[in-house]
Amino acid sequence: EICVDIERLDRAKNHLTSSITTLRRLSMFVSGVEQLELFALRRQYGDAANLLQAAAQLASHFESYSEIPKVKELQDKHRTIQNQLRAAVFDDFHTTWVPHVMEGDSTAQKKLRDACLVVNALEPSVREELVGNLTNRELTNYASVFSAHESGDFLGRIARRYDWITRQL
Repeated sequence: EICVDIERLDRAKNHLTSSITTLRRLSMFVSGVEQLELFALRRQYGDAANLLQAAAQLASHFESYSEIPKVKELQDKHRTIQNQLRAAVFDDFHTTWVPHVMEGDSTAQKKLRDACLVVNALEPSVREELVGNLTNRELTNYASVFSAHESGDFLGRIARRYDWITRQL
């Protein structure tokens, strides 16, 4: 009888410990999402990047609890904030990634550096999309200068194309 009671107490202790751990994680997830929302509104990318990674780990822990309405609501809010951060980063790169802006504003470089940290904290597809957008934007000028319809000596113009790209970089 004593062994049976000890087993029950041990199981109860394990369940209680598990419940307390889950509640602590839920509390951290709630506060993290609230802070992320503030950072996203203020576009504080450096702080948001660190918190994004922690919130993503906590969100993955609560995947099995997604049938609970409040947890699902919290996960949806987390995804919404990630999308807001993604949109803000893309907007900042679109408006700031211009030579005269980058040279004239020293805070622009820090802002974009921190925005890169956010992009790395988000899904890899976001990084690929941003790099693709920036590459296409930069190479639009290249396409206009060296159109595919140029006739004549293609190999002779390679040095000119190389010089153009090195000037741009």
